[in-house]
Amino acid sequence: MIDLVAAHTYKDAKGNWVRINANGTMVGQYGGKPLNANWVWSGAYWCRNGHLGGVEIGSDCQEFYASRTQFHTIRNKGKGDWSSLMTRQ
Repeated sequence: MIDLVAAHTYKDAKGNWVRINANGTMVGQYGGKPLNANWVWSGAYWCRNGHLGGVEIGSDCQEFYASRTQFHTIRNKGKGDWSSLMTRQ
């Protein structure tokens, strides 16, 4: 599934963006702050850990859904808030 989103940039209407790389890294910007993180698969979950604006964001394993034009995540192993990014470039 990561092959669908790797090496593409996804954005939302608020100007947030992320680029997920096949090598387990991701970069982006959320709320005007730079995002730098690492990710791994853990069973059925996509887990990430990194920094947002220089502040540790902690680990979170999420449900991950992807298509050629968008991807969605649901935090806390599918029990938390969801995020959706679109407009693949």
